Amino acid sequence: RGSNDCGEVDKWKQFVLQILFQVQIISRIDTKECVAYWHVASLNKNFYERGRDGHNINLELDETHIREFVAPGVHSLYFIDLFRKSLHNNPAANREILESFLGFLRDISLSGHFIDKVLAHASTPEAERICLEAGFVFVCQHRFHRRYAQAGSSKLVPTKIYELNLATSFDRLMVMNPDLLGRYASHFRSSHD
Repeated sequence: RGSNDCGEVDKWKQFVLQILFQVQIISRIDTKECVAYWHVASLNKNFYERGRDGHNINLELDETHIREFVAPGVHSLYFIDLFRKSLHNNPAANREILESFLGFLRDISLSGHFIDKVLAHASTPEAERICLEAGFVFVCQHRFHRRYAQAGSSKLVPTKIYELNLATSFDRLMVMNPDLLGRYASHFRSSHD
């Protein structure tokens, strides 16, 4: 499309190799076909806020902006990528994506890591739908990143930025995983006491 709004592909490959457990591939059991994948990173506060304000942080993002899951604590996540094949645009695939993300939240909570906010830059209408279905709220339009309004269209429109605040909406999302709900409820109650 004549621009490189996401940065170099090699950089993202390196991030995947460095923080492998923060990438999830969802595939069909019968054929091993990749249905979807997601990739997240815990960002330092200032960089997260830049992304929330509409800056194109993908171009600047490097390992100095990423917080590691070492000492227990609260993290703000950024969805570096979320992809689902259009062939699998159905409730079952969406549920698998959500369950895999909730499994990730459960796994890191076992070591004392909790997520307060999740940021996503939705660059397709499908990504916007996934965000809205998961309870994200619209924050603003991206200041720089544009996408085509529809497939085959030449009209460019701003990418939209969404955020999920787990401290206020975790119970709706985590009803599928009572253990995770209990962990987050205890954590958020104790951190506000």
